[in-house]
Order: sequence, then C-alpha cells, then structure tokens
Amino acid sequence: MPPKGGNLIDILGQAVESKWLSVRRLLKGNGVSAEARGQSTVGREPQSSVVEPSPSLHDGQNRATKRSMVYGAVGFGLLMLRAAIRGIDVQGYETAHVAMEIMASALAAVVGSLAVVRYHTLKETVYLFVGSGFLGAALLDGAHAAVGSAFAASLKSSPATPLFLWSGVASRLLLSTFFVLSWLAGRSEDQGKGERVLRDRFVPVLVVTLIFVGLLLFGLVSWGPVNTPLLWWGRPIELVPAALFALALVGCWRRRAWIWGTFDHWLILVLVVGFVSQAVFLSGSQSLLDAEFHAGNLLKLVAYSLALVGVLDSLFSVRRHEKAAQEALSRVLATSERTLHDLETQRSAIDHHAIISATDRAGTITYANDLFCSISQYSRDELIGQNHRILKSSHHSDEFFAEMWATISTGSVWSGAICNRAKDGSLYWVQSTLVPLVNLEGKAEGYLGIRTDITNQKGVEESVRRTAQELERSNKELDSFAYIASHDLKEPLRGIHNYSQFVIEDSVGQLDATGRERLETIKALAKRMDDLISTLLRFSRVGRKELELSLSTMRTLVEEAIESVGVSIEESSAVVSIAHDLPDSRCDVILIRQVLQNLVANAIKYCDKEPPRVTVGWESGDRGPVYFVRDNGIGIREKDLETIFVIFKRLHARHRFGGGLGAGLTIAKKIVEKHGGQLWVESEFGVGSTFFFTLHREDFHGYRSASADPDRGRQRPGLRSHGESIS
Repeated sequence: MPPKGGNLIDILGQAVESKWLSVRRLLKGNGVSAEARGQSTVGREPQSSVVEPSPSLHDGQNRATKRSMVYGAVGFGLLMLRAAIRGIDVQGYETAHVAMEIMASALAAVVGSLAVVRYHTLKETVYLFVGSGFLGAALLDGAHAAVGSAFAASLKSSPATPLFLWSGVASRLLLSTFFVLSWLAGRSEDQGKGERVLRDRFVPVLVVTLIFVGLLLFGLVSWGPVNTPLLWWGRPIELVPAALFALALVGCWRRRAWIWGTFDHWLILVLVVGFVSQAVFLSGSQSLLDAEFHAGNLLKLVAYSLALVGVLDSLFSVRRHEKAAQEALSRVLATSERTLHDLETQRSAIDHHAIISATDRAGTITYANDLFCSISQYSRDELIGQNHRILKSSHHSDEFFAEMWATISTGSVWSGAICNRAKDGSLYWVQSTLVPLVNLEGKAEGYLGIRTDITNQKGVEESVRRTAQELERSNKELDSFAYIASHDLKEPLRGIHNYSQFVIEDSVGQLDATGRERLETIKALAKRMDDLISTLLRFSRVGRKELELSLSTMRTLVEEAIESVGVSIEESSAVVSIAHDLPDSRCDVILIRQVLQNLVANAIKYCDKEPPRVTVGWESGDRGPVYFVRDNGIGIREKDLETIFVIFKRLHARHRFGGGLGAGLTIAKKIVEKHGGQLWVESEFGVGSTFFFTLHREDFHGYRSASADPDRGRQRPGLRSHGESIS
C-alpha cells in the first residue's frame, strides 16, 4: 500500500514494481531455470551455472546428442591410444615425471582457486567440491613431486619406489572422491536439501583433514609395494580412483546439467579422461615409468587442463551474460520509466474525471484524490487514517455492505451505486467500482475505489419516478372519470332518444314534415352520442382491465375472429387466408381476438376491388414473431399513417365504407401496447395495407425463425382460403 497521503501513482506503480522484482530474480539466475535443464527447484536458490538462454525441447535434444557424441569420441580415442602403445618397451626418467607432477600441482592449484572463487561469487555447490578437490590434489601432487626429488630422499621412511607410487595414487583418490561428493551435493541441491552453511564449513575442514592425514601417513608409515599384479592389471590399486571417477561420471550424466551447463559439459570430459586414465592406463602399468605409466600421468595433465578450460569458459560466459543482463536491465529500466510516465499521465486524466480513494484491508483510507476531498467536504488530512464508515449514510442496509465486502474480500470486483454523507450532512450518490489490490501471492492487501458522481442523475431518476407515479395516478383518475361520466351520460341520452320516439308516435297528423324530420334528427344524434359514449366506455375498460393471460393458439383466435365477421365475408365474397404455422402466444384471449376481428373487418370494409383478399400470417422479428393482416384495399397515404390511430378520427365521410366512429384502431393499438407490444401499418395508396403487431417477447411459445422459411414474402403452400377446411 502507498504511504500515508501517497500519490495515486504509488498505487498504480505496484504492478510495475512486481514485474521489476521478477526481472531482478531472472537476471540473478543468469540463464534458464533448473527446470529447463531437467532439474528440480524445490526450495533451491537461483542456480548460476552459465547456460544458454531460452532453450527449447528440440534444441536440448540436438545439443545432448552432439555432446554425447563428443564424449563417446573422446573415450574411443583414448582406447585407441591404449591399443597403440600396448607392448611398447619405453622406460622414462623419474626427473621428467617429477616435472610433470609439478606442472599438475600448479594446474590443480589454479583450477581449485578459480573454482572456489566462482563458488563464492554465485554459490553453486559443484564449484565448491570440485575446487576443494583440486586444491587438495595440488597439495598432494606437490608432495608426490617432493617425494620423488633427491632432496627428500633422506626423509623417506619407506622404500623410495613404493612411497613414490602411493603418494601419486593419493592425489587421484582424493580428487575422484570429491568428484563423487560434488555429484551428491548437486543432486541434494536439486532436491532442495542442501544446507549452504553446512557446506561452507564442512568441505574445507574435510579437505584439510584428508590432506593432513595423508601427509602424516606418508611420513610415519612404511608402505609396501604398489605393483601387485592381479589378472591383467599390473597396479589394481588404481582401480579404486577409477571406480570413483566412474561413479561420479554416471551421477553427473544422470543430472543432465551438462546439456546446457558450460562448466558441467567440461566436467563430463574431465571425468571421461580421468576414468580412462585410471582404468586403462595406470592400472595396466606393469612397472614404474613404463609407457602406460607416463601416458596415464600425461592424461592427468590433460584432465586438469580441461578443468581449467571449463572454469575459464564459465567465468568468461558469466561476463558475457552479465553484459547481456546489463543490457536487459537497461531495457527494463527504460520500459519502466515509460510505464511510470504513462501511469502518471493516466493518473492525471483519471484524477480529473473520477473520485478515487484507496484503503487497506480493514477499510482504512490510505489515499484520496482532490475530487474525493471536494465531494466529501473533508480535507485529505481528515480522511487519511479514517475508516470509510466516516462517509456512511443510513440509506443502505447492513446486508448491502456485507454483500459488498464479501465480494471484494474474495478478490472479485464490486460495482454499484452508493449513497454517502458529506461532512455537512448532505447526501450524495456515486457509482462505485471497488477493485482489490493483490500482492504477488494473489492476496488482497487493500482496495482501490473509482467513483463517478451521479447525484444529479439520481435526482432526475427520482423526479421521473415521481412524475411517472403522478401520471399513473392521473391516468387512473381520468379512466375512472371517463367511465363514470360516460355511464352517467348514457341515461339522459336514452331519455332524449325515447321521448323523441314518443313525440313522433303521439303526434302523427299534428306535426308537419319539417317537425318530424327534426325529431328524427334529434333521435339519430342521441343514438350517435350513445354510440360514442359506449366506445369511450370500451376504451376506458381496456386501460382499467387487468390482462388475463393464458397460453393461446393464435390460429384458433384468427379463425374465431373470422367467424365473427362471417356475414361481411359472405356479402363481399372476400378470400381470407391463414398461415398454418402461426406461433402460439400467452395473451388475453378476448382482447387479442377483438384486435384480430377489427383488423380483418377493416381489411374487408376498406376495399374497392373484387374480390377483397385478406392474408393473416407472421414474420420473424428482432424480439420474436411479428403477426400481420395484409389486404388489397384502398391503401393509406403516408401522411395519414399515424392519424388513423387517433380516436374518433376518420379519413372518409361518415357514410362512406359502411360508416363507423373511428375508434376501432385506437382500441386495438391500446390492447397491443397493454400486452407490451406494438401495432403499426405499412401501406401503398391504391394497392393495399399491411397491419403488423407484436406482443411481449417472453410471452411467446412455438416461435421459430423465419429465416428457415424460404417462402416468406409470397403465398405459401401452408396458407389456406377461408372457404377450405382448416385443421
């Protein structure tokens, strides 16, 4: 979390910091992970063996094959050398051998020193054991050279030749032992069982102890002869270091660190040469300073040289990788600077738009931007260190906040509207998004809140809600007034109509034609007024009546509507067709039947062609099926497409097309809208009209996509005429 009163950039920069820590760990490793080399990394420190970066499985297989061929070729070449010198009778000089041992001692000292330095630089166990073994071998090789010199002849407590040979075996025995220990330590480290403190203390003590004991024995003990032939081995004692070299070779091979590791590769070569030198050359030597003896000691120099090359190659490779790491670090730093700059820019933009705060896991405020301070009316010093409950209003329940905390405490993002209380007691609304701030382990350490002021929006919503409630109340009052007024007006109208009829009947012969005509007009007007009031009553009932929804077969409703206008169909010889696959619907059967009856009746009524043709069908729409009634009637001008839905508004004279009050389509539209649908018309004047209507989408059953119907838009085989038997 950022420090008290910290900037938002500190919060957003945590992501960059976590990535940077990951990069540092990667660079410290100087190469690929142990898994890439086939090793376990449980509980291990970062390995520092110099390896090739980003190896693929295919590259690893190719490299393993090539290096295995090199090891095999070296071993085979040495066997060929042994066969070549077999039987050569050559006797060397002891002085030359002493010179070679001095060279070997110097080489071993250099290799050991460099390896130990390498270990203390990057703490890889292999270097510690190998370096300690070579340092011990350097001392013993030096002692071996001293034993063979004329100066030390007076100090020898045993015959010259046995002591000379035993001291030579000692260095190889010590070195091979430490090779085995290096393999065991490496394997233990791979398994996460290595203890660095124990290694750092144990290995030097072990080396010093073994060297001290060896030198002490050389000086105090009388040694017997080394050349005690066994089968075809002239010096079988040399098989002991050979066995240890073989054990170390097999162990290191199975670790498979040699596939990518630079030093591990050279180490395998050292073990191959050391094993062949001991098992084939030195163990087969039949006499001191013979050809096999000299070849074996020369191979020891070769092995030491290979170890020196391996250590130097490792050190130089480290330098190369350090340079690459520095370049990578520079790139990361440059990227981090750009990222921080981008974050600062984004922070500035967000600060100018959003209300932002950050808290710890307990809800204590650790950061608040200027907009947060402005809307809450608290200063930043007053907010930092306070719990977010300082802003809590009584608008929300405890369950509301319990659900919010349950969401963010599990690491999920919560969004919603919250009503807060400002310092002066006023309330304000914010649309909040609360985001958990998680650490590298994925655990929430705090929360970041990003908010937008929606106080005005909430005010508008409340105003709209109150207006809607008031409008609904007013509409109910108007419906009630229309119903009551219409009902009360019908009684005097019936009186006017009836008394006009009485006067006409009782004044036969007393009134002239003009008087009778005027009374007939009064009676007709009263009848028309009664019809208008009845229509108003029906219209108001649609608004007041609760829908009685039920699953209905639309085809059945269409057939019943057609039967109700059967007289008009017979008189006009109209042809009415119904689609056989009309989708079913949940609707108010009585009201939707009234809609269909009105649309079919109008289609027949407003037609100037012989015979009238009416089609009832459906099409697929975005929100479900769209029912339609299509005719070949007189059509409607575009300017009148909305006018026809206005109550009591007719487009023609009252006596044309069978008369009427002009309320049928208005009532039909109100019924459809009460179902949550729409009613509209498409028409071409003089050609015909199509009335479409939809119902609420979730009330449909049996709906299928019209895209699967290739006959859409033309007379379908499934459409049948009214005169046919309709199943």
